[in-house]
Amino acid sequence: MRRSDRVQTNRFVEELNWLFSDSLLGPLRSIGSATVAAAGPWIVAVLALGVISFTMEPMLGIEAVEDMRLTVVYAFCLAPLAANPVGVVASRRIATCVGIGTPDLIPGVYLVACAASGFISLSAALILALAIGLQPLGIGVGFVFLTTAAALLWTSFAVLGALRDMRFLIRAFSMGMLISVLCILYFAKYSPTTELLIWCFIAGCLFCVALTATRVLGVGKLGCCAAYPAFGIVMKDLRANLHLAVGVLLATVAVWADKWLFWFSGDGVRSDAGFLHYPLYDSVMFLAHLSIIPSMAAMIIAHEGDLTRSIQRFRSNLGESACLADVVAAEHSFISMAWSRITGIVFIQGTVSAACVLIAPFLTDLQKFSFDQFINYRVGVVAIFLYTIFHLAAAMLIICNQVRTYALLQGGFLVTNIGLSSVFYVFQGTTAYPFFLSSLAMAMIAIFAAYHAMGRFGYLTMLGANDSLLR
Repeated sequence: MRRSDRVQTNRFVEELNWLFSDSLLGPLRSIGSATVAAAGPWIVAVLALGVISFTMEPMLGIEAVEDMRLTVVYAFCLAPLAANPVGVVASRRIATCVGIGTPDLIPGVYLVACAASGFISLSAALILALAIGLQPLGIGVGFVFLTTAAALLWTSFAVLGALRDMRFLIRAFSMGMLISVLCILYFAKYSPTTELLIWCFIAGCLFCVALTATRVLGVGKLGCCAAYPAFGIVMKDLRANLHLAVGVLLATVAVWADKWLFWFSGDGVRSDAGFLHYPLYDSVMFLAHLSIIPSMAAMIIAHEGDLTRSIQRFRSNLGESACLADVVAAEHSFISMAWSRITGIVFIQGTVSAACVLIAPFLTDLQKFSFDQFINYRVGVVAIFLYTIFHLAAAMLIICNQVRTYALLQGGFLVTNIGLSSVFYVFQGTTAYPFFLSSLAMAMIAIFAAYHAMGRFGYLTMLGANDSLLR
C-alpha cells in the first residue's frame, strides 16, 4: 500500500472513531461490539447463508444449498464445544495479564488457546465426518476445515473481548464477513459448487482470525516466543478452572441436546451429503434462539460497565483495609447493582420475546410453516425467555465464584433436556415443550442459588470461595 493510501485509510478510520464517539452514536458502537462479541460467528453464518439462499439456490438447486447450510450449522455447533471451554480459561488469564500490567504472555496464551481449540475441533469434526459418512470427499474436507476455522474464530473473539479491544473486534468481524460475502458473490458468476461455497466461508473466518493474530501477537515484547512459557501457565489455569471449563462445556452441549436427539432419532432426515437433521424442528428453534442475541449483548455491556466497577470498588476497599462499614456498603452496592441489571436484561428479553410471539403469524406465512411449527416457534420463544433467566442467574454464580454450583446446574439442564426430550419424543413426537420445561425448572433453581450466593458475596470473596487460600 502506498503511503498516501495508508494516510487516507488512517484518516478515514479516525473520522469514523470521531463520529462514533458522539454521545448519541457512542452507545450504538457499544451495542454493536457487544452483539458481535456475543454472537459474531452466528451473525456471519446467518448473513452469508442468506446471501447463498438468495443467489445460489436457482443455480445449485435446493439439495446443494441444503448441504451447504447443514455444513455451516454442523461446524458452528461443533466448534464451540472446544472453543468455549478453552476460550473462557484463556480469556481469564489474559484479563489477569491486562489487569496486573504484564502483557508479555498474552500472545503465547492466544497461540496455545488457538492450537488447543483448533486441534480438538479438527479431531472431533474428522471423527464425526467418518461416523456419519459424509460424501463427496470435498464436502467432508470442507466441513473439517470449516469447523477448525470456526473454533479459531470463537477463540479469537474471546481473546479480543478479554483485551477489551471492541473497535478492533468490530473491524475484524466486518472484514471477515465482507470477505465471505464477496467471495460468494464473485463465484456466483461462474459455476459454483457446494465445496467452493464452503471454502468461501472458511476464507472469511480465517481472514478474521489472521487480523486478530496480527493484533494480539503485537502485544508485549515476546510475540510468538511466549507460547512455550504460556503453555504451562494455561495448563495450570485449566486445572484451577476445571469446574468452570466443564460447566461451560455442559452449557454448550445442553443447548444442542434436544436437536441432536431428534437428528439421530428414527425420524431424522439425511441430506445428500449425509448430514442428519430434523428440518421441521430445526428451522423454528433456530429462529427462536436468535431472540436471545439482544440479551447476550446487554449482559456483556452490563458486565464490562457497572458490574465490573462495583466489584472493583468492593475489592479496592478490601485491599485498602477500609473500615467494615465501607466494605459492607460496597457489597450492598454491588448486590443492588447486579439485581438492577438482571431485572433490566430480563425486561429486554421479555420485550423481544413478546415481539417474536406477535410476529409469529407473519413468519409462518413467510416461511410456509405448518401449524405444529407455528406452535413450536411460540413455545420456543417463551423457552428462550426462561433460558435467559437461567443464563443470567448462572452468570451471577460465576461472579460469586460458585463454579461448582454453576457446573452442576448446567449438568442438570443437560440431563433434564435430554430426559424430557426422550419422553416427549416417545409419547408425543417432536416438540419444543422439553426445552421449555427444562428452562423453567432450571431457571427457578438457578435464581434461588444466585440469590443465596449474592447474599453472601462478601463472605465468598474473602473466605468461602477465595481460591488464593487454597494455594
